[in-house]
Amino acid sequence: MLPVERLLKPLSPTEASAYLKSKGIQVSPRTVDRMVKRGELEAYTTAGGWQRIRRSELDRWIVDHA
Repeated sequence: MLPVERLLKPLSPTEASAYLKSKGIQVSPRTVDRMVKRGELEAYTTAGGWQRIRRSELDRWIVDHA
């Protein structure tokens, strides 16, 4: 996978948790899942039933909650 494609790839709740931790925000994958269910984070579900969250959505959340 090319570096640009990797940056654009939507994240699972586990990957989103790691991304937020890299920004200094300690949240578990379960917390990310709860944030999606509460509507704090926008996510979509794949055909296989997995949640995916865009990095831009995580960055928006960081700005809104800083």
